[in-house]
Amino acid sequence: MTNLKIDYTNLKTLLIEVQWKAADLETNKIVLSIAKTIRQQQNVSKKEQEWLQGLNYLRESDLLQFPCDDLLTLNQLWEHYSQGHFGFRVQSQLWQQVSQDYNQFADLVGWRKGDADSWHSYSHLTFSLDAPKGHLPAAIFYAEESPIGWAATIKNRCDECFL
Repeated sequence: MTNLKIDYTNLKTLLIEVQWKAADLETNKIVLSIAKTIRQQQNVSKKEQEWLQGLNYLRESDLLQFPCDDLLTLNQLWEHYSQGHFGFRVQSQLWQQVSQDYNQFADLVGWRKGDADSWHSYSHLTFSLDAPKGHLPAAIFYAEESPIGWAATIKNRCDECFL
């Protein structure tokens, strides 16, 4: 496991200032930084290591190995500054509420428009407390503008770490 010293000051400031989109992007930046550090520790070929370091999105295996301390810190910041409206634990609870159905989950948190092929692009998400509960953080679940959907994985990791 990593022994990272992550600075959460900027994220905390953005959340205090209610800059939800900037906070979501900062969360993604932090999560990717941690994931890339974990990837560096993998015993793979140099070519595969270069490929892994070039990825600017999370893989399911990145979430499975994500440090609990960092997941807990990120969750606490989001939950605290959104008064329980946003955060990974909220998402995890909603995931369980819809019996782990990804389409229902995406509808519930507002990432999908109501049919299987109609997902909101990242830039069209709602970055305010008017968004559905659990809507954010969302950037880690998107690659560029398209959703990639690791809700089940984050739920399992949340269970392992703090639920």
